[in-house]
Amino acid sequence: MDDTLLSRVEEVYLRFVSLDRFPVGKCKDVTDALKVLGLKQVGGWFQVDGPIPDLGIRPKHNWSELEDVIIDLTAAQFNPWLTEPVQPGILIINPQDPLYRKYLRVKDIMFC
Repeated sequence: MDDTLLSRVEEVYLRFVSLDRFPVGKCKDVTDALKVLGLKQVGGWFQVDGPIPDLGIRPKHNWSELEDVIIDLTAAQFNPWLTEPVQPGILIINPQDPLYRKYLRVKDIMFC
């Protein structure tokens, strides 16, 4: 990601971070805003380490991608259910990062 795009992603983050209860429940709104910047909008599930009441261990989630890199501004909402919490803010996650495997795209799930 080049510096210009990163700067624009930071602007989006700063616009949302002041919202009440951010990042909880804001993933769709954030990915809508990042789509305008040319990032791919992706939906699926986020694998947590402990069950979330009424949601289980795979809550629905939206994030953005640029090529094979995940950009997520709202993953910190899952910190209470992660053994290794993520840093709040802009996460840029490469495929080699163990965190990458927690993102389960709709196309990656096999339904019977």
